[in-house]
Amino acid sequence: MLGSHEIVKLSLSLPHRRAASPERGVVVNYILGALGELIQRITVVTATYGLALPDNKQYRGMAQHLPGLARGRLNLAIFYVDRASTVAREYPSICGVS
Repeated sequence: MLGSHEIVKLSLSLPHRRAASPERGVVVNYILGALGELIQRITVVTATYGLALPDNKQYRGMAQHLPGLARGRLNLAIFYVDRASTVAREYPSICGVS
């Protein structure tokens, strides 16, 4: 629950979909690039940071293999977006989701 003085800022971007099942190398490069961009923009240690990823097996698999320590330190939430623009949110690992 947010206190009355806390501000939530959410800015997500999702790459254009080129293929229904991208190659593993494309998925790995995208996630690593997105994490690098995210880390460079960290300004508040206690904030929750998030990534928006296409909702498919490859992206979910790579995201689930991110180290728990890193996800916990970033307080990282992951948003999976499907072709209908429906969003499923995976809560940070410190809340019980690894």
